[in-house]
Amino acid sequence: TQLRSLVKEQGLTAIHVTHDQEEALMVADRIVILREGRIEQIGSPQEIYTNPKSIFVMSFVGGANFFDGVISHIDRFGSTVDLRGGLRIRTRSIAGRVGDRVVIAIRRENVHLRKSRMRGFNNLIGEITDVMFVGGSIEYAVRLENGMSIMSRILLEGKGEILKRGDVVIVSFHPRDCQVFPYPKRGLLKEIEAI
Repeated sequence: TQLRSLVKEQGLTAIHVTHDQEEALMVADRIVILREGRIEQIGSPQEIYTNPKSIFVMSFVGGANFFDGVISHIDRFGSTVDLRGGLRIRTRSIAGRVGDRVVIAIRRENVHLRKSRMRGFNNLIGEITDVMFVGGSIEYAVRLENGMSIMSRILLEGKGEILKRGDVVIVSFHPRDCQVFPYPKRGLLKEIEAI
């Protein structure tokens, strides 16, 4: 952007205050995420986006799907989290002990929709309930078999198939793309509120 170029050319340090997350990610070398006057996280744009330290930061910068569940198994490869309705999610993260209530967060762009099952973990069955065109991508809302909803953001590339409302799909995501957080004392909805 012009602001970033100008600051770099002049060798200046600038503090840029914005509520526009995309702008902050494009302009900044370092970002400070504030909530209620307190610092939530400081880091590079890549650090903030790929390794958020809290549910709030995950939600505020880029958005995500959030599921609460209970850790049912832990091994050296990660943990298994049981969701309501008998669904299980495998993660690479270990954030607690067996029996702990946790929140799993998955970025929309890491959720893949297919007509057939993939090898590996995290293949859930769902039905597309909404299709939204967002610039160069499509966002799909999918109702999983346990009634929970998940969002997927797919880049428009060439003449790939556009799924329709009512299509039954396999929802898949890699265990490494699942962030796991302890369940917040204030509750999940309060934790993702911006104010």
